[in-house]
Amino acid sequence: MQPNSYIEYVKTKEPRMWASLEGAAKEGLIFIDEKNDAITATNRLLLTYPALHEIINYLVGEWKAEQAKTIGFDHIKSLLEAQ
Repeated sequence: MQPNSYIEYVKTKEPRMWASLEGAAKEGLIFIDEKNDAITATNRLLLTYPALHEIINYLVGEWKAEQAKTIGFDHIKSLLEAQ
């Protein structure tokens, strides 16, 4: 698993949510694909637990914001080091 992956983010930053997601995967509500760093909602989730789907989307947004900060910082750092 990649160190900055979405799944790694959820596991380390939101361990209780990760436990919930693993439970949802066992119930067939979501599919966790660690190889491709993806958590995918099934139709069953969308029909029975729309709030969980919203939480997954929220976590993706948080992860994206954190990645943007890291990438932006690294880019600025490389520009400053180049001078």
